[in-house]
Amino acid sequence: MFVAHIVCSDPDCWEQREVSVSSLEELDGLACECGHGFVLLSVSERTEQPGRVIPLRVGVRSGVAEPQRRAA
Repeated sequence: MFVAHIVCSDPDCWEQREVSVSSLEELDGLACECGHGFVLLSVSERTEQPGRVIPLRVGVRSGVAEPQRRAA
């Protein structure tokens, strides 16, 4: 099992996640709600007992302020 830190490839989107996968191939084809794909930032091998749930974290990218968003 691996824990992958991924971010949206669209520079205007601030979606980022940490996901648990059994193989990195599971990340292929993952798409953000905005329609762009994700970029893999880091991956680590999970050493915990299998079957534990790792929560998905959503937030802003570190060191960058979130832009103002306007409704259409």
